[in-house]
Amino acid sequence: MKLENWAIVSDPYKAPEIRDMFLSGNVYGHYKRLDGESIRTSKIIGKTNTGKIVTYSRNVYELGVPNIDYEQLFPDCLNRLLNTLPVIDAFDPSMVFSV
Repeated sequence: MKLENWAIVSDPYKAPEIRDMFLSGNVYGHYKRLDGESIRTSKIIGKTNTGKIVTYSRNVYELGVPNIDYEQLFPDCLNRLLNTLPVIDAFDPSMVFSV
């Protein structure tokens, strides 16, 4: 699946040090959603070894072009995000994720 016009969002009512990160954007190639539909993912838990984003629901997203306003606020946002995430195997059944 691919996410275009994306931005990172979080719960503004939680303290910054405990906020989960989610992605918001327009999805393409999703098994339940129409191409271009606006979505918010489940929380981000890591990245694949090819730089795709893995969410708690174990969906894997390729990130396309970020939202223009988000990119202006956070230049190089894709690389900044990828540099903060651990590499995980989203399909390893032994992986257990905390809520």
